[in-house]
This record gives sequence, structure tokens and C-alpha cells, in this order.
Amino acid sequence: MKHALERCPHGGDAAHLSIAPFPHCVTSPGVRHTFLQKSEVYSCMTGASIMTGALRSHTRQVSYNRVKGKTKTGCASGQRRASRMEHDIIVIGVSAGGIKALRTLVAGLPHNLKASLFIVMHIPASPSSALPQILSRAGPLSALHPAEGTVIEQGKIYVAPPDYHLIIEEGYLHLGTGPKEHYVRPAVNVLFRSAAQSYGPHVVGVVLTGFGQDGADGLLTIKRHGGVAVIQDPHDAPFPFMPQSALALAHNHVDYVIPLSNMAPLLIGLVSSSL
Repeated sequence: MKHALERCPHGGDAAHLSIAPFPHCVTSPGVRHTFLQKSEVYSCMTGASIMTGALRSHTRQVSYNRVKGKTKTGCASGQRRASRMEHDIIVIGVSAGGIKALRTLVAGLPHNLKASLFIVMHIPASPSSALPQILSRAGPLSALHPAEGTVIEQGKIYVAPPDYHLIIEEGYLHLGTGPKEHYVRPAVNVLFRSAAQSYGPHVVGVVLTGFGQDGADGLLTIKRHGGVAVIQDPHDAPFPFMPQSALALAHNHVDYVIPLSNMAPLLIGLVSSSL
């Protein structure tokens, strides 16, 4: 999908550009579109294990310590064994200030969104989390903590359970107990990398408000696999450190840097443009 670049008529630095057909989506100077082929081989580091796309089925099990003793859930009518839309895998990373940000985001999404959402939020390692219930009440899409082997369905929001990495494999979800990254589990990087490996250019990666650097490496991996990189404008984020880290690492590859209020319309546009 190609976008024409035009000067932003909605304020901000004169050097900023907006990307049509989303005139409210402001990017920072130097931001450009870079789409690479899905076949491009890359490597990434998880703990002491180096993974490549060609070895992902083996190394994911070693590196992430997938939950054992559970079988994949039965097929559902909305089951997806392969992504059929151009941008229908939306992965979101968030930390401090995340509940308010996520409620705002999901409230703007339609009930018939032809995409699946996956969220990692840094939360304490407790027996349970109320985040799925909060998000289900905030918008029309149903949110849940997936079990090991859950079948991916469109129109659902999958939230990483406390103390488990959320790992995407084509058509299914897995829960990992592997090493923490940036001192956290679940980690945004783990979600982003697994999504990039499994769905390549179908993936939209979103980094929202939060502390730390988690998500920066994963967002760059998404771009290397041809996906779309979206960052909340650090000036708009109550805790700008995660957006700033992602922008600093991948600034030449970031597609959109936008305020939270424009996030839902952008995601709807990315999904709808490929219908």
C-alpha cells in the first residue's frame, strides 16, 4: 500500500509530514515507509538463544519454554490458519499508563473489525488480571486471556496473562515461561518477534505509553519482515520512555508517530484499505 506524503495542516513542527489517506497521522522528520520482503532472514536474541526465521519452529520452543501438557483447542468457525488480510494482525505493547490508553484505543474500534489484536502490558506476576474485563467493557470487541493453544479468531483481543510471554504461531497462541526480557514477563519484544515470524507483512506493531525499552527491538523486527510500525507520539504519552526508545532505535523505519486519539482511526484504515 502506497501513501502520498503531504504537509500536515493540523499544526506541529513545519518539518513534520502527514501521510495520506490519514491526514491526522503525523510522522516525525525522517520517518519513511520501508517494506522488506517476508523471505528476508533475520536474527534476534532471546536470552542466550539466537533465532532465525528458518529455525523458528525449533528455537521458539527452546527459547520461550512453551507451556507443556496442554493441547491445542478445538477449531472454531472463526479459526485462522493463515492471514488473509493485508494488515489483520495488530500487536500492541504498553506499560505505565496503559489501562487508560488501551481503553481509549479499543473504544474507537468497530465490532466487525477484520483483524485480531494481541496486547502485552507490563503487569505484576499475580494469579489473575482484570484487564480483559476492563477492555471488554470499554469497547465492542471481546477481550480474554488465551490458554495454551488457543485458536486465533478475528474480532478478538488477546491479552497476555500475568507472568507469561504471549507467542503467536500461525493460527494459534502459545504461553511461554522463558527468561524475562528487560526485566519483564510478559515482554513486548517476544510478542512482536513471534508475530513477525509467523505473519510477516500482515503485522501492525504498536508501541504505546510506558517505562523502559521493551518493544523497540521487536518493532524493528516487524519492519524487517515487511510489517507496519506505529508509535504513540512521545509528547502525547503520559510516560514517553517506551515510545522514545522505539523511535530512537527504529526512527528510519517507523511508519506513523501519532497521538492516541488518532490510533483507532489509523488501525481501522490499515485494515480496511486491504479489503
